[in-house]
Amino acid sequence: DRGIDRGLDTRSAGTGPAETAAVWSLDAAGASALRVLRAAAAIGPRFEADLLARLLGLTGTEVLERLQDAADHGAPIGDGGDGLFTLPVNLVDRLRASTLPSLLAAWHTELARLVSAAAAQTPESDSRSAAAAVAATAPTMVAPPAPEDESDVSRLAHYAERFSGPDSPPVPDDQAPASAAGHTAAGHTAAGRGLASGFGTGIGQSADRPAGDTPPRAAPARPTAAEQPARSDEARGDAARAGHHLLAAGQPDAAANAFLDAASEKLELGDARASDALLRQAAQAASQIRSPALRSQLQARAYMTRARQRWLAAGLQAGDQPRGGGSEQTGSVDTLSDALEAIEAARQLLPESAPSALIVELASLYAGIAYDFGDRDPLQNALELLVAASRALLERGDSVAAAHLLNDQAAVNLRLGDPVQAVHLLNRAHEIFAHLSGTDGASDAAGEPDRQRQQWQLALARTEHLLARLPLHAQTRPGHEREALEMALGHAQSAQQTLARLNRPRERARIWETIARLELKRENLQAASAYLGRAAQLQQRLGDATGLARTCAAYTELLLTAGQAQEALNMLAQSVALNYQKGSRAGLAFNRESLAKLREQSSADEPDLSTRITQLEGDLQRAERILGRAQLPWQA
Repeated sequence: DRGIDRGLDTRSAGTGPAETAAVWSLDAAGASALRVLRAAAAIGPRFEADLLARLLGLTGTEVLERLQDAADHGAPIGDGGDGLFTLPVNLVDRLRASTLPSLLAAWHTELARLVSAAAAQTPESDSRSAAAAVAATAPTMVAPPAPEDESDVSRLAHYAERFSGPDSPPVPDDQAPASAAGHTAAGHTAAGRGLASGFGTGIGQSADRPAGDTPPRAAPARPTAAEQPARSDEARGDAARAGHHLLAAGQPDAAANAFLDAASEKLELGDARASDALLRQAAQAASQIRSPALRSQLQARAYMTRARQRWLAAGLQAGDQPRGGGSEQTGSVDTLSDALEAIEAARQLLPESAPSALIVELASLYAGIAYDFGDRDPLQNALELLVAASRALLERGDSVAAAHLLNDQAAVNLRLGDPVQAVHLLNRAHEIFAHLSGTDGASDAAGEPDRQRQQWQLALARTEHLLARLPLHAQTRPGHEREALEMALGHAQSAQQTLARLNRPRERARIWETIARLELKRENLQAASAYLGRAAQLQQRLGDATGLARTCAAYTELLLTAGQAQEALNMLAQSVALNYQKGSRAGLAFNRESLAKLREQSSADEPDLSTRITQLEGDLQRAERILGRAQLPWQA
């Protein structure tokens, strides 16, 4: 009989906490205990003792003693024994009503700050554990050591010299490595035997070939119900929780921004449904903003988040309703086109006087969508936007914000077939980000806030990833192929370590695909297969349809190299289906080239294979007829 749920007098004996709360007098508690209860009510019906202590500037023991004092006087406090406490909702309402509005608003503002700070220190455990489980079986890769007397800049210059100049034909980003295409199947059949079964995701099975004018559909790339992160308010992350407190504090603009932050975080972790719910909460908060200019700015950011959703979320599956530019006959949707449409809307709404961070976000997001879309026109538009945004930021004197766009400019230049300009930009980016993140040993990174320092570390990891992809875009100088691949793998290793530490599962899966392509160029088929398998597993959990399509395409090339034409065709069919569902015309263009290569390598004594190739060619043609045929940069 601890008195936690005991009533104040005999009138409440035998009643539950809610009934007790209705009759319990707030005056029964002393002033110090009542202060703690009021602050607890500001947190909500369910509150943490440690958060309550930080809010009031008390020790944890002091908070517990005052809660005990309130319980001794009959307050219906529920104690779960794990640092979490509960109050009946009607008592929470009474406590809030008895608190001065100004004090309550101040508490909500401080709570938003406290939970946001906690978010910067506590990564999402669900996605981290998922990525860790997949990574546990990934092959160990040792980066080649750098000479001790070389600086980062000189090493990068040495790496850049391994590639040919602008007159060399570009190597398509998602195409088979030249070394793999040049070998006969016989040389790799033994090494590649069993690779398809080692993919381990189930997506390598033959895709069902639908009748009529519908291209094949892949296995869903969405997370299963068991893999979906929890969707309670608390599980949505501290940014969402901060949004609720800011809204209660009468700060709808800050609340809307917090909800949008939370929506982006959930989307990155593969929970598109929670992201959509948070986007709706942001819209509700924005509707309370009186300033038209500020409301327009937040609407632009909401369109950016919507564009990110359409870009990163899985393509529609059978039975889903089409949206926008999709085909009503097939039930599909051109989601990348929808993403471009949304980001264009954001571009029109965002004023020139917008904060630098929003200008960076808009240009970077536009570039990312255009990169996956792959057509020359969107890529050129993205490059123009990036250059204009960089110029505007430099004119403001905000060179740090402009530096954020270096990676995006480099990525677009790689897609457009200009690796020389990309290397120039990446050299600058690496030097800047290494300094700002403190990894060069020259900056005082310890003085940077954790979240800001992590942003620079993430930017550096993305630079390392782009550097790792150079052998997949640029022609290596004769005699330097092996050295370039080893250096590229070193950059990839550095990037994946940072991405693991920062809990970026989607990008980590993408870099595993990059490592696999590099290992394929080194003719290390087993390592390439292992990395592709891990990438596919994680991409399925996250619902990354575009990433999964690229992984399937890479696996197609690996199986072709191993002489497993039937398995390669199965995997290529999956890639075609995923690219169609996502609306990736560039992905379909890469599939078309892989299919042509498969046709060339098929023999006349395999009539069944030839028939299936013809069927997939028909599916691909129908998909391109619905979505449009891409003009890839090197085909212009």
